Amino acid sequence: MKNLIKILASIFVIVSIYSLTSCANAHIASSAGVDVVWGSHGPRVVPSMSIGVYGGGRR
Repeated sequence: MKNLIKILASIFVIVSIYSLTSCANAHIASSAGVDVVWGSHGPRVVPSMSIGVYGGGRR
């Protein structure tokens, strides 16, 4: 039983190291602006905001 706990603990440590390493390059990007929408009553300005989390790669 003790060996099983040691094996499960070591697997948990290995998986957590890989997951933390894969999230190391994650960054948060945000943008804000206005969109002009043309409707039947003329142009309308609609505000827009977005927040995203991007992982890996270059910024």
